Parts: sequence; C-alpha cells; structure tokens
Amino acid sequence: MKLMGSDINLDQGVYVDSMGAVLNPDMVEIENGGCVGRDALLFGHIYEGEEGKVKFGKIRVGEGGFVGSRAVVMPGVRVESWGNLSALSLAMKEEIIRSR
Repeated sequence: MKLMGSDINLDQGVYVDSMGAVLNPDMVEIENGGCVGRDALLFGHIYEGEEGKVKFGKIRVGEGGFVGSRAVVMPGVRVESWGNLSALSLAMKEEIIRSR
C-alpha cells in the first residue's frame, strides 16, 4: 500500500493484514498503531448521482484505530484515534467512527 501512495507509518506499529481491496491507495492514511484487518475493503472513490460522477474522499485511520476483518469503508470515512469499526461492518460515506 505504501508503494502505491498510501500515507502509512510502518515504523510506528501500523498493521495491515492481507487486503481484500484498496481502491485509490493514495487516498488512505493510517497513523501510528492503526490496524486494518484481513480482507477489509477500503474504497477511495464512488460513482454518485444520475450522471455517475466520480467522488473521491480520503480514508483516515487515527492513532490506534481499528478496521475489522471484511469491513467495508467508503470514501471520506474517518476512524478517530482508538476508534473501532467492527468486523463485517460498513462505514458509509464521510462517517466518523469514534472511540468510546
């Protein structure tokens, strides 16, 4: 992912299991200690509206944030520091996943 343009701090404990798909890796940012589980789908763009215009949105996983296995993350989603998107969950466009 880093070689494809993602902003990832590999030397700061970021963990990414095998990815199901990363569409637009340049739109993904994972901070220190962030974790993305097995087969999670990170979508950096969607087609929206009747004309099917492409909309982009940066996906951010904050410090210690977690995206579970097989979760789906749409454009513009922000997993805040220590936030948790559970396995098999869907984070809709521009949703904010907060810590408790």
